[in-house]
Amino acid sequence: MMLSPEALVLQGNFAGMRGMAFVGPMIIVLVVHALNARSGHETSDIGKLVATLGSFAAAWLLLAARPAVAICLATAVLVSAGYVFNEVFVYWFPNFGFAFLMLAALCLLNLTGPQFASRVQVLFVAAALIGLAALALAGLSDGDAPAALQQESAIFRWRAWGLAAIAFIGYDLVGDSAPNLAPAEQLRITIVGLSAAGFVLGVWNAAALLHVEPSRLAETSIPHVLAARAILDATGRVLIGIVTIAGAAAAVNVLFQTLGRTTAVMANKGLLPAVFARPQLTVVVISAATGISMASGFAGSDLLDDYLRAGLILWLITMGLRHLAPLRGGGPEGAPRKALTTGDRICHLALLVIMPLLASIPVWTDDDPVALGATILILAASAAGVAAIGLFATRVTLRKAAAEMHN
Repeated sequence: MMLSPEALVLQGNFAGMRGMAFVGPMIIVLVVHALNARSGHETSDIGKLVATLGSFAAAWLLLAARPAVAICLATAVLVSAGYVFNEVFVYWFPNFGFAFLMLAALCLLNLTGPQFASRVQVLFVAAALIGLAALALAGLSDGDAPAALQQESAIFRWRAWGLAAIAFIGYDLVGDSAPNLAPAEQLRITIVGLSAAGFVLGVWNAAALLHVEPSRLAETSIPHVLAARAILDATGRVLIGIVTIAGAAAAVNVLFQTLGRTTAVMANKGLLPAVFARPQLTVVVISAATGISMASGFAGSDLLDDYLRAGLILWLITMGLRHLAPLRGGGPEGAPRKALTTGDRICHLALLVIMPLLASIPVWTDDDPVALGATILILAASAAGVAAIGLFATRVTLRKAAAEMHN
């Protein structure tokens, strides 16, 4: 997700708002996310969430943001990939046709099995990372001195912090995408991935500022495209086209993988009906919803942007709220209460406060904070409704099964 076209837009806008001073906020945000990743196993274990927070709260935390983000982000990035394929590679091929082909291919990829999808994911990420790194290095080699920042309001500068915070969302999916790895190995992969992405994106932001005025980067919806063209002209268009398509495929693929596995575990824990114990069902449902979203003209609309931003903000909020689980102690399946060290307790308490605070910045700095806040509440309420329906349906099924056994 950190290399998706939407994430590159957030990075470009963020760099444009702060100029070369973007480095400080980026490092601070990366440290916060790294600390959050350090306790990822304790806050992502579904059994522990159920044992410490209860079934409804656990189900809500798991459903509050990811399904909405999966549909909205898939819609946005697949359509972006379609336009890039049409404009850069094969001009006669319909852009929406390519977007639907990508959606179908990624759906089939995840229906074939998680192992194959995981192997292909490595190729997607590598292509996006190498392409972006090549552009960044080329941009650093011959750029001009960065233009001076215009004087902006304090709200404008704070908005950059919010963009940086949500631009790195996605690293917390490592545990769900590789559930068979030991927690220590999951953490190592997460930290290495977060560090590598942060370094490449930092170099890319610096290169972009050497070739494009900060005000243009801050205001445009295609800062990565403008920077690539300014750096390498026609070659830059091709490279950023590869990055866009590979990044879109990586983002959609990992969301399909992790959502399918999450709902399967939720079904096994009694949080969703047993039919969702098959990850393939969730993949098909999310794919169908994305296809309907693209076909209905949702892509490119302000409404899509509003719901995507609201979903990412809610994702950041739930990342913080999950730290309630280790603070309450206990463990999955009735395991004994685990005593936290003083350092761990301070870390969990700090992240419980810091993550929602970071999530609040994009809201109160928005041009219409009331509308954005209302959209977040709609998503949160919808997730609560789905969680309640899922729990109710599961319990009705269990009661019927118990009655049949009794009879």
